[in-house]
Amino acid sequence: MNKKNAPPQLKRTTLTTSRMMEFCSEKELVAQIGHAREDWPLVVLEELVDNSLDACEDAQVAPVIDIVVNEHGICVSDNGPGLLKSTVKDMLNFSVRVSSREAYIAPDRGAQGNALKTIVAIPFVLDGNQGQVEITAKGVRHTITVGMDAICQKLIIDRKTAKFEQKGTSVKIRWPDSARSILTAAKSRFVQIVKNYTFLNPHLTLNLDWFGERSRIDATNSGWSKWLPSNPTSPHWYEEQHLSHLIACYIAYDRFHKRDRTVRAFVSEFRGLRRSAKQKQVLDESGLGQVNLSALANEQGIKSELVRTLLSAMCAHSKPVTTNALGVIGRKHLENRYAKLGCEMESFQYLKITKKDDEGLPYVLEVAFAWCERLGNRRRMITGVNWSPGILNPFRQLDEYGDSLDTILEEQHAGSDEPIVFFLHYVSPRIEFTDRGKTAIVMRNPQNVIKSVVSSVTKKWTKQRKAEDRSISQSCHRRQAMTRSSKITIKDVAWDVMKAAYLKVSENNTLPATARQIMYAARPEILERTGLDKLKSEYFTQKLLPDYMKEHPEQTDSWDVVFDARGHFTEPHTKVEIERHSRRS
Repeated sequence: MNKKNAPPQLKRTTLTTSRMMEFCSEKELVAQIGHAREDWPLVVLEELVDNSLDACEDAQVAPVIDIVVNEHGICVSDNGPGLLKSTVKDMLNFSVRVSSREAYIAPDRGAQGNALKTIVAIPFVLDGNQGQVEITAKGVRHTITVGMDAICQKLIIDRKTAKFEQKGTSVKIRWPDSARSILTAAKSRFVQIVKNYTFLNPHLTLNLDWFGERSRIDATNSGWSKWLPSNPTSPHWYEEQHLSHLIACYIAYDRFHKRDRTVRAFVSEFRGLRRSAKQKQVLDESGLGQVNLSALANEQGIKSELVRTLLSAMCAHSKPVTTNALGVIGRKHLENRYAKLGCEMESFQYLKITKKDDEGLPYVLEVAFAWCERLGNRRRMITGVNWSPGILNPFRQLDEYGDSLDTILEEQHAGSDEPIVFFLHYVSPRIEFTDRGKTAIVMRNPQNVIKSVVSSVTKKWTKQRKAEDRSISQSCHRRQAMTRSSKITIKDVAWDVMKAAYLKVSENNTLPATARQIMYAARPEILERTGLDKLKSEYFTQKLLPDYMKEHPEQTDSWDVVFDARGHFTEPHTKVEIERHSRRS
């Protein structure tokens, strides 16, 4: 082409846009927190209460949290040790995440790393021109005003400080007048989430003031304990990519502070590896003695082979954490909360499952159920993960087929229009969310357990509701049916788990199985679901198992079960004594 006739060309300039923009528009903020603006009052509530609970637990103080909502906005105050001035300053750096949770694998409430940043940005985005947040802690009141440079497309943050004596930490979000309707419309869900926190945290005392309407919920057990945010994490909870991420964060932190910690110092922070002898074993086995942590990285990133070797050695020389060490809310606390709601306590059911998932991670699953006639035609559902309630139900997809907690409850006649109270709480050191808003979690193994326990706690209710569907006159007998003794028996659970126990010990019915082996396989779940401390072997092997086989002949005809010895036979000529066994094959 003739250059004379060539069309004009644009020589493009490489432009930059501040990452602050991720926090200063509604679209970007929704992407960050996973919730539309109608839910932002709930986001503010959850993030601030989570932070307050963590701070109090770190200081080993029974948390007392005050929540005030009025024409000025939302204020959450606690009795913790107080937010450090440096933390307030760092949270205003929108180019990085600031978190003591994000890189660690532990049963923590929040691990986003941008929670306080979103809290600062919310009032600005709602107003469109200016937002304001006040943080009072450690004798200082920080007044943070957020605006925007429209040309440079970046936030302008002004922080003024003044002396102000107040215990704990207080965070006040100035809610814009233009968005007042969003705040007032959120009342019912806001109040419900506040109450949900007291279901999930027995040690929490909570005061709520909603435009002058005051309420108080006292702790049921101020001495209740759980896994603390300050507890050393277990190497058994990490996979290679998790440990690599933590190491990278440490190296970056050390570079900024012009230091370089040793691998030994890094190892010493983990549970079970605090003693010098243990550290030496790990370092000798991994070949990383007298090595700095920075040696585990190069220009391409973290050296995966060294991390694998280190993680293997750390796990080999430390014990896994017991499941109960994570923390259990408990029947007694939930009974108290259910009674305060006015539930028919004779219908109350509670189950606790403490197991390991497919990846060997410990988890605690607690489920409770009760009929509550005063609810009319609506369900009260409390769900939570790691002691934090969900703004939305976090158990929305339990498997690849689309099953959810809601669909399971619908199948059990415990849908959204039924007068029941349902509680489900799941604790695990490694929670994977589908989004930054922590609105739904990725389930690995417990989805099948959830189906089983939901079926167990709703069994009596489901039976009654099915009877009512067949005949409307049965509704007159609901109270009688639901208030009869509803204790889950050993037989109930044994009948649920017997087949699976036999197939497990017989290797899918290819080998004989002794009655005692079947008992050992079935016993953990029987004790878990009945709440008993022990199970007599004679009762299981001589009563439960034979009765089950008699009642299920079609299923058990092919079983090869060897029962315990029943007396002795002495051969009259040789005098040899032989145990007599009963065998069913």
